[in-house]
Amino acid sequence: MNSTSRTHLGSGLALFSAMVFALNVTTVPLIYAGGGNIHAVNFVRPFVFLACLLIWLPLRGVSLRLPSLQQSGAVALGGFLCIEFYAMHSAVKYIPVGLAILIMYTYPIIVALLSGVLGRGRISMRFVFVLCFVFIGLALALSTPVGVPDWRGIGPAVLAALGMCGIVMISERTTKGQDDGVVMFYVTLTASAVMLTVYLSGIPVIWPHTTTGLTALFVSSACYVVATSLLFVSISMIGPVRFAVIDNTAPVWATLLALVLLGEQLALTQWIGMLLVIGGVIAVQFVQAPAARPQARMQSLD
Repeated sequence: MNSTSRTHLGSGLALFSAMVFALNVTTVPLIYAGGGNIHAVNFVRPFVFLACLLIWLPLRGVSLRLPSLQQSGAVALGGFLCIEFYAMHSAVKYIPVGLAILIMYTYPIIVALLSGVLGRGRISMRFVFVLCFVFIGLALALSTPVGVPDWRGIGPAVLAALGMCGIVMISERTTKGQDDGVVMFYVTLTASAVMLTVYLSGIPVIWPHTTTGLTALFVSSACYVVATSLLFVSISMIGPVRFAVIDNTAPVWATLLALVLLGEQLALTQWIGMLLVIGGVIAVQFVQAPAARPQARMQSLD
């Protein structure tokens, strides 16, 4: 396969990954409507992904050994992963799915700011301009005919963005020189251990009691595995920066899917704000220093 074909294929897989990730989140409200709770959603996902890795990695003949430093990093990533998907799944109970994902996808802006503060990148005037651009877009996106959306949804969505920042800033060093699948094994093993602890502690895990709810739980878990797998394949083909640009279309797909599946609708000003935010986040991929560029969604596993 020549480089052009490889780039086209990788870009197509990245786009499909963004769409599947959006479907993954959009199905969560259907699980809640079917009687399931957030713990049921989060309990299934890491175990399903862990099972897939336990089948896939031995077939590849890959050793599960990691240096102690990378193991510690993977455990930390598993913790941030739990924060991210708990926060995101809490957010979609109170605000539209598209807005929740939009807020989470501001994480590259936060990463760039933190990188500048920590001396790992630079904050240029162009970046400040883009930042203002994004804030205007957020103000429009979060405006509704009846006022600001429920803070119980906005707060967790912001927490999900911060969780993504932790994943991005740790994963670069954790995955360097290591097999991504092996790192993900330890990440999902940690997340599975956290969810098992939640279950054994007596916190109620309530399963959906309707066919629609159970189907949504199955679809959400399958989409989680597919989107994450395509993430690694596409990044290896087109690199993290190009992937991040394509991946930032996820809020649009989530909004469209929520319109079809959930009947959610946004006002025209909210659509304009959403497009401003997405455009600004994409621009960040090009105006920030190379060291500050996010490494995409393994970075985003919800």
